[in-house]
Amino acid sequence: MAVPDYQSLMLPLLRFASEKAVELSTSEAVEALAKELQLTDEDLSEMLPSGTQATFVNRVGWAATYMKKAGLLESTRRGFFKITERRKRTASKEASIDKCEAPSTISGVCGISKVEGDEKKG
Repeated sequence: MAVPDYQSLMLPLLRFASEKAVELSTSEAVEALAKELQLTDEDLSEMLPSGTQATFVNRVGWAATYMKKAGLLESTRRGFFKITERRKRTASKEASIDKCEAPSTISGVCGISKVEGDEKKG
């Protein structure tokens, strides 16, 4: 299997963070998602063209970044994150999130732009 793109990792990452509901490290997420997606050692050893980072680690990081920008994950400290209250409130909307496609804008990530109870506008 080829290393999935970051958009394909968004939903599995959200599910993993939702199941744990505690602070997680990026390395925990990488390990859990690699196991869930049944990636091979060859997949996990694939490096970015720059040679500075494993492709899968990089893509999990980007998936987390976009989920943070959407308000579904939050950084707790460097390399760690947790599920947000906003994400907990969207859990009942799981069906619409399951139909999520690659986002064209952050505000439209997985069709979630505003959740009842949000203090943010937009």
